[in-house]
Amino acid sequence: MNFGQNILNIVAENAQALVIVGLLIGGVLLAIKRKFAMLVGFAGVSLVAVGIVFNYNAVKDLLLKLFNQIIGMG
Repeated sequence: MNFGQNILNIVAENAQALVIVGLLIGGVLLAIKRKFAMLVGFAGVSLVAVGIVFNYNAVKDLLLKLFNQIIGMG
């Protein structure tokens, strides 16, 4: 039983739902306030956030690879 891996899985599963709800609430609030320029920027940031949250293993591998290339450990 790997406690750390179990916690990671639980957090990842719950983070996906929380991110979607947060993005929907933020988008609706910006639309209600009619701040469409901010809404466009928010949509761009949302795409990055969803990509990171829903594909965290690939992001982790990419960042580790970049770190190893920059520092020279790999």
